[in-house]
Amino acid sequence: MKTTVAPSHYRYLLLFCIVHLLSPASLLAQLKRPGRGGTSTQEPITYNTQFATIANMPNLKAVFRHNNGMLTWTIDNEVNQDYYIVERSYNGINFTKAGSVGAVNDSGIHEYRFLDYSLPTNGIETIYYRIKQKDLTGNTAVSRLVALPIATHASAVSVYPNPVIGEAGISITVERSQHVVVRLADKTGMHLQTKVWEINAGSNSLPFDMSSYAPGSYILDISSGLIKKRLIIIKR
Repeated sequence: MKTTVAPSHYRYLLLFCIVHLLSPASLLAQLKRPGRGGTSTQEPITYNTQFATIANMPNLKAVFRHNNGMLTWTIDNEVNQDYYIVERSYNGINFTKAGSVGAVNDSGIHEYRFLDYSLPTNGIETIYYRIKQKDLTGNTAVSRLVALPIATHASAVSVYPNPVIGEAGISITVERSQHVVVRLADKTGMHLQTKVWEINAGSNSLPFDMSSYAPGSYILDISSGLIKKRLIIIKR
């Protein structure tokens, strides 16, 4: 019987290919390919900005103390929750992460606090916050916005976001409880809507629906015993 043996240089070439494919560097390169996890340098990472609303966080509040922002909120009956991300904005539209708080993830009512240190006050009238809730499966829900006026006066009023597409928020900070009247008019002065609220001492965030109005400029008159302010709100 005749036996054929491959030339030695073929054997060396085959051995080189096997070692190269099993090397750590080669395996890492395979793992970094797009579609297999890791990071791709060929195309940017994009994030979905549409999230469900946190239904059980109606009492998110923000208070300005000694150049710090104090946020408080309560959650009832946490299930499958991981942590909360506190996000900050200076225009009510673009947000950045301010910090995070771990979730208790248990039944009952749980109170949370977050202190945002050394806020800029030079030229800043209002800072906006929202809470993102991350669960253990990676899903995200987001709270409503809360406005924190950076005020040196007894009363401060602002509207956010501005321009607005659907619902705007009216932020009012006062030293004592009182009722406030908000009147909306078009740019000709024609009255469109009036709302009255009873507000408490401290920071208040009042919802104001603009979704049914045509795009354009509107006049928002806000008044109470201590407040009289006119704002221009843009509807997109």
